[in-house]
Amino acid sequence: MGGSFMKQRSKLISGTIIMLILCIILSGISPAAAAKSNNKPSIKVEVYNGNTAKSINTLFPWFKITNTSDVPIPLSDISARYYYTIDGNKKQRFWCDWCSKGDTGMVTGKFSTVVSKADNIDSCFEVGFKNDNVMLQPGESVEVHIRIAKEDWSDYNQENDYSFNSSAKTYVAQNRVSGFIKGKLVWGNDPATSIVDVASVQLDRNELTLKVSETARLKATFVPSDISDKDIIWYSSDLHVATVDKNGLVIGINEGTAIITVSTTDGSIKDTCRVRVIKADARGVLEGRIRDAVTHVEVQGADISFYRETGQRYEITGSATSDSEGLFRISLPVGNYKAVVTKDKYMAAVIYLSIQEDTITYSPELYIIRNKYAGTGTVSGTVKNAVDGSGVKGLSIKIREGIHSTKGKIVAETVTAKGGTYSVDLPCGNYTAEVSGQNYITDYFDIISIGGTVTDNQNGAVTPVIKEDQTRIVLTWGDSPQDLDSHLVGTLPDSTGFHTYYSKKETYFEGKKYAALELDDSNGYGPETTTIYKETDGTYTFYVHNYSARSKTSDKSLSNSGAQVKVYREGSLIATFSVPVNQEGNLWTVFSMKDGIIKPINRVSYESDEKKIGSRK
Repeated sequence: MGGSFMKQRSKLISGTIIMLILCIILSGISPAAAAKSNNKPSIKVEVYNGNTAKSINTLFPWFKITNTSDVPIPLSDISARYYYTIDGNKKQRFWCDWCSKGDTGMVTGKFSTVVSKADNIDSCFEVGFKNDNVMLQPGESVEVHIRIAKEDWSDYNQENDYSFNSSAKTYVAQNRVSGFIKGKLVWGNDPATSIVDVASVQLDRNELTLKVSETARLKATFVPSDISDKDIIWYSSDLHVATVDKNGLVIGINEGTAIITVSTTDGSIKDTCRVRVIKADARGVLEGRIRDAVTHVEVQGADISFYRETGQRYEITGSATSDSEGLFRISLPVGNYKAVVTKDKYMAAVIYLSIQEDTITYSPELYIIRNKYAGTGTVSGTVKNAVDGSGVKGLSIKIREGIHSTKGKIVAETVTAKGGTYSVDLPCGNYTAEVSGQNYITDYFDIISIGGTVTDNQNGAVTPVIKEDQTRIVLTWGDSPQDLDSHLVGTLPDSTGFHTYYSKKETYFEGKKYAALELDDSNGYGPETTTIYKETDGTYTFYVHNYSARSKTSDKSLSNSGAQVKVYREGSLIATFSVPVNQEGNLWTVFSMKDGIIKPINRVSYESDEKKIGSRK
């Protein structure tokens, strides 16, 4: 009887196993896959250094984190660490330029001091997420682009950084970057024998524009995170302009500028946000022109739709249509915009831009491409050093879709060759090239690809890193006119005026250089470069003079030159101006600047005597 029972039991077990296998097969999961099922949360961390220069003032650790398990993982449970040497002791801050899951505001970061047996580590940056409702599904990845810099913009030496990979051309999985789930190491090595979070605070933004009576909440991230609310204070530098409550809620009171500060009560750590308050009904004007990318003929009847940035979304705000000369003009509320240009038989083009209060903003001329030129084209050009005019080899060029597009997905990459030349094949369309390299400030220039065509002379310029209290101004333009000149007018410490231009390239006071025209170009394209070495209390005004048409009284060649002026301060590009379109004149008054604050002017007029520009004799 015992033997019979065992036989029946064996048959029952066998039948159960067969039924389980049949259920698995019918459900679409193979028995092998079921055996390998991983219900324990796990991740893979890949990293790519967005700039591989040995010495650089900004680190670019880009993360790609993939869920390698069979279960969803809350994004807020995931973090990853990048290890490096700080090469100094200055405060650091980070920026998230892009997150593939959408809102960059949900990306967190903190800096820590590391003790390790490895000699190429003393610091780490930990990236994380704070949205509990977002899940990383099995097999799904999240990409995060991070920038890190010191407050004085001094250089890092990446060559001796533990997690740095100079040879990687894309995301690479490596064990020198560690991944964590709920604080537990699940990927790579953790080289730290001890780790101490650097006490810090970082606001979610450092520039804010509000209308009168409008409110916005600033979010402060403190490290360590257990700092009590009673140990935090908020205050405004000018209560007549803007106020802030204990929760970071800012209210615009009157027109003006105020600095909002969040700090610990002892003042040991703090961060600030510059708040500009404008009129409740503040608006600005945008003007531009649409041309055919191949014939350069003005395009009539192109529709331009304007979407205003509101948080993480864009909302339709207005529209315009180009006239018989390809021109358009529109009044828009102050803010950041995405504009989409459409026209029958043409491909859509996208441009990103900002509208300022009571200011006419001039768009660069927009070139749209006929559908018949769809396909892949070649874009080529040269990137020059803005100070000495030489081509720069070894610069990294990263390309994004859209005009003035400085954030988001990178669709192509290349590196400048000998003489600063580059060439890249791209699907037809408008793009923005981001160029960066060792000891240069990261810059951007617009390029266009036309299917089946090599489009040359799409040039850029990069400026070497400048000191924190210096300003550099770079002028570029197209092939015509040949000779545009930069003019800077200002005052010296004794209130006497100066005028820096090709005839007087350097300005000194008491033996110290205050301003200089670093580079003068008279063969088209530029760059022409002016540097303010020591800033005074006076007002500076910058002009562009069309020397080639200095004697003419009816001329639009300056307005049609594609001229662009860029201004750099504190290690970055802070302002870009495009020449007003379809206007007569040989003198473009671009902007004024006082105490580091730039005021656009954008006026075109006539002046035959360059010595009289700015009325400085």
